[in-house]
Amino acid sequence: MKISKITIFFKIALFILIANISYSQELDCIDTTLIDTVNMRGACIKYTGYHPLLFGPVCGCDSMTYSSFLCATYHGVTEYTDGACSCIEPSFIDTSMDLIDRILYIKDTDPVRGCDGKYYPTPEIAVLYGGVTSFTRDSIPCVVDTYIDSTLDLSMYPDRSVCGCDKRNYRNKLEAFFYGGILSWKDHKCNCIEKFKIDTTVVCPDNYDPVCGCDRVTYQNQCIAENHYGVQYTKPGECPCVDSTLILSDSVLHYKHNLFLYPFIDMVCGCDSVTYANEVAAQYIFGISRWTKGPCKCVDSTEIDENIPCPSYYYPVIGCDSNFYENPCIAHYRYGVMSVNPAPCFLEQLIDTTVECNPHFNYDPVCGVCDGDTITFPNECYAKYRAGFTRYYYGECLNDSVCVDTFLIDTFKYCSDFYDPVCGCDSITYTNECIAKYRYGVKKWKKGKCTTSNSNINKGENVLVKIYPNPFVNRINFMFDVDNIPESIEILDIYGNKIHKKIIKNKSVNQTIYFDSAISGIYLINLKFKNRLIVKKIVKSYFH
Repeated sequence: MKISKITIFFKIALFILIANISYSQELDCIDTTLIDTVNMRGACIKYTGYHPLLFGPVCGCDSMTYSSFLCATYHGVTEYTDGACSCIEPSFIDTSMDLIDRILYIKDTDPVRGCDGKYYPTPEIAVLYGGVTSFTRDSIPCVVDTYIDSTLDLSMYPDRSVCGCDKRNYRNKLEAFFYGGILSWKDHKCNCIEKFKIDTTVVCPDNYDPVCGCDRVTYQNQCIAENHYGVQYTKPGECPCVDSTLILSDSVLHYKHNLFLYPFIDMVCGCDSVTYANEVAAQYIFGISRWTKGPCKCVDSTEIDENIPCPSYYYPVIGCDSNFYENPCIAHYRYGVMSVNPAPCFLEQLIDTTVECNPHFNYDPVCGVCDGDTITFPNECYAKYRAGFTRYYYGECLNDSVCVDTFLIDTFKYCSDFYDPVCGCDSITYTNECIAKYRYGVKKWKKGKCTTSNSNINKGENVLVKIYPNPFVNRINFMFDVDNIPESIEILDIYGNKIHKKIIKNKSVNQTIYFDSAISGIYLINLKFKNRLIVKKIVKSYFH
């Protein structure tokens, strides 16, 4: 088929006419005389809940979404319609702050449902994190699983209890949001019982229509729970012993509450007659709703297991049976003792004059420590079986000018990771006072970071060196910067005696040293580079 030249001419003319009309409309949409870059900054705010004129998205005639009609006007837009051009506007998203920081800055929650169907704890987060252009406050649930991420390490954030909309207490707002999926909370603990609301003069029916109180106690009926006991929140039916909704599958939370560091302390007896390591384990791992303090029974022969190797470290404890044991592992796995506490520094029951200690022919001095006093004994046997001392370190007693006392180290003591730095008498900066004293044995410190150093410990600190875990049990892991791998690693005791040395040949950024034979206490790590030395402290724990 042949197309005439006239036909081609008319088609070209029509295309030019349409293009000119479109261009003319575009010119009509934007009036350059209205563009105001000065006021544009103040008007084009991505979101503010304080001034409705500054956030009310409009769709410009140029098919661009603006945060408000003022913003569109200062861009020279002559026509717009109320509402955004689309539900999601990527330019609204602010990547300068991650979601954790946004949750931290929340003062009061105000949950909304975005036009994208997702739920957000505040309008700001909906706009700045989700990029949504409109939202509603209708039909907002208490819990959503969208943001639950139990792999997040939230252990470094301080304990600031909040009451979730589910009437459960959470350690802080981050755990409520990321571990519990809670959309709204109050900055205080939930009050389960309000004593001022108790009114025993109220006559309640005698019928059995059980309710489960927020204190996990079953009450005869709602009237009795509310009026005679002041229970604020109840659920229909009897309280179950095991409640799966209590379980939080988060290893960080468990570690934070010392489940694995202290396996034989703070035990509780669950309502199912099973002994659990502590309240956190019972509730958050196994969903136990009620318990009593202490193990279900003090000695449980089923726990005895000769196949579990107990290290030969000396950390004296007193079992719930009032007997003395060399360390918690021996008490539990050799004798079935279910709960122990650190032994006092002096135990009269230890004294046994029938034991031959040979103080003159076996002089290997130890320094006994008790209630601030130190005494040098000729050997370990003499300190224990003649004097009844349970705490001592090897060597003669040092004078008071020594900065570090290893017997201050007490890994039974829980220390938070909250950063409140102190400068130790050894010129080392520690995370907080508790860690300085109970993890490293530092005797004196002052508030704030160290400004000077009397040792070479901080030399080369800009080199990436990660040593974990600390305290450790039998293995020390190292992670180095790929361009800064030491030539050797040395382990020294607190007196400077070299105990172990590893020559690094493979130049891998990840190194491991197995160190199980030494007693618990504080050790120094010498990282020897070609032209510098970095010294680190590490604590060997007594738990296996």
